[in-house]
Amino acid sequence: TELRSTGTELRSHQGALSRRQRPGYPPSKLGFPLQRPGARSWFLWGVPVWVSVQGAPMFAALSVASVIVGCAVGAPSLSHLYVIHRSGAGDTPVDIQPAFTPSRHEYEARLSWREDTFTVMAEVTDATHDEIGEVYICTDKGDCSRKKQTIALMDREREWPIKEGGLVRFGVQVRQKNGKDQTEYSVLISRAPGNIVQLTSIDVDGPSLQPPFRADQSDYILHLSVSEEEAVLHCQPADIGQLVYATAGAVNGLSTEESSKLSEPRMLTDALSMYPVKSDIMAGESNHAGVVFRFPVPMKSKRGIDIRVTSADGASHGYYNIEASRPGCIAGMYFDDTQSKCVQYCSNGFFPDEGTCKACPRFCARCTSMARCISCKGNSKSLTYRLHNGQCDEASKPFFTRYTNVFLGSVLALSLAALSILGISAAFFCIRRKRHADDELQTLTESTR
Repeated sequence: TELRSTGTELRSHQGALSRRQRPGYPPSKLGFPLQRPGARSWFLWGVPVWVSVQGAPMFAALSVASVIVGCAVGAPSLSHLYVIHRSGAGDTPVDIQPAFTPSRHEYEARLSWREDTFTVMAEVTDATHDEIGEVYICTDKGDCSRKKQTIALMDREREWPIKEGGLVRFGVQVRQKNGKDQTEYSVLISRAPGNIVQLTSIDVDGPSLQPPFRADQSDYILHLSVSEEEAVLHCQPADIGQLVYATAGAVNGLSTEESSKLSEPRMLTDALSMYPVKSDIMAGESNHAGVVFRFPVPMKSKRGIDIRVTSADGASHGYYNIEASRPGCIAGMYFDDTQSKCVQYCSNGFFPDEGTCKACPRFCARCTSMARCISCKGNSKSLTYRLHNGQCDEASKPFFTRYTNVFLGSVLALSLAALSILGISAAFFCIRRKRHADDELQTLTESTR
């Protein structure tokens, strides 16, 4: 009796829910509201009980003493959810954020300015028990509470238009074929305006920009270390249609005081927390290629780098300015490029000059300057090096000197071959002579008889 009365109350609650619109979700073509994302249905002797997992009150409270007979039925879900843009060049996938998982029900996707249509493709987890039910699209700023929202059946081939700077909410309902349980997924899709002149990010190899990058911040300072010879900038456009240019100004020498300050150890900001490491994603906007610029920065100098961003529609421009500086080694130390650090003495083949270890002239092993070589590099099998007027001259060795072992080996081999031939010839001659003598002796003996 207690369970029957509870079931009657549940039916009355369901009837009341079906007669009014649940806030925030559009009405379906079948006249019942789309279920809130994350809802689950429980069956009590065949009577469905709707329970919200988002904090809404339960519509039935069962007594602890009540005996619950039945089982929990998991809500249907999608296995895949895609957003693509179709054009004459083919289908271009568009990333949804965050990455799709069946347990998450709300996503966002951003189209570039040139992508004026989109197509949503969805697949159910279990095709034998689940199916895609109602599909809706809210074109009025993505607000589904407004009236006259478009409702349509799922069409994987349909391309939905979207205005420049527009915002559209696309919803997909998944339901069981033979049940009343259903789940709602929605994607808030936006299209970038054509006048965006900001970058998404500027990443730097090694140190970080100061202050940390913000799209609306235009001026930055970049302090390179002694071992970093180039300022390497990775610029990520906010729209695939943007054009990014960069130029570097003249090199300005640093004062001794400025160079000394930059040589002191610095605590780098936590760049990874601001610029998450991107994995190799082969689809969507994550595959949009960024732009990499490299500008050499000599020691004890600084130079300005100007970045210009042209919007996708070509009508607007934005600018970023970066002042890159690089210190030098402390007094009495020289920067060794082969070891990428400051050393007290340069290695063989290098000489100290203006705080760096520069390479000696060609073929020179030790030198004090580019014009004064002390010793040449060692001779090779075919080449010889001679010091002449502070420079090393290269000369080819004679054939005999170059291939002495080969020559001697060849002579020895030919000699052995000649001796072998002579020995064989002598033996053959002796055998023939002995045989001829024996024949003469035999002839003489027979004639005597």
